[in-house]
Amino acid sequence: MPKKSFFKIRKAYRDVLIQMAMDVFNSKDYQSLKVSDFCKGMDLPTGTFYEYFENKEDLCVYLASLAYGKKFAALGKDNVVLFSYEKEGFSLMSPEIEEIGGITYDKILHCGVGFFARLFDEYLLDMMMPYNKEGLQEKINAGIYREDMDVEMASYMIALLSTFSLHYFDRYKINDEEKQEEIIMKLITAVDELLKKNKGGI
Repeated sequence: MPKKSFFKIRKAYRDVLIQMAMDVFNSKDYQSLKVSDFCKGMDLPTGTFYEYFENKEDLCVYLASLAYGKKFAALGKDNVVLFSYEKEGFSLMSPEIEEIGGITYDKILHCGVGFFARLFDEYLLDMMMPYNKEGLQEKINAGIYREDMDVEMASYMIALLSTFSLHYFDRYKINDEEKQEEIIMKLITAVDELLKKNKGGI
């Protein structure tokens, strides 16, 4: 998370800095990027950069969170694999959302496991939980899922499934869409069965 000083600057200037930082982030492989690249691209002295951010990762995780924020605002609970698979077919990486806020999934995933874990812990979990709870409650109200489930825990587990499945595919180089769908459907079915009435589960 950027430091408090970053959020004290004028919003118009802050938005300009964010766009400039996005351009730098997209210009190179994450591991090759340096703080000096951001300072040059954002027209900031090094000292000022560190007044706003702890380090490169702090800024880049924030940029990725802004991108995901736009996607969540547009799709709501349909971001979540468990609830979106029931719609028209299934696609993890549909063309219209492959790029989120100017950053591709591929770019974010290749930043590394530590980066993605921090993104999830600091931003994505809080973004996803309300939508997860909404989707779960709809199925409880419809009599599909058990009324005695731990909604908080179930929401958390669905958030993990929905985000780290993408990282799993990247880590093990699973690029075939049919194979991705097969794996996700197995996970979805397992979670779905745990949550249904007359089943043991969480």
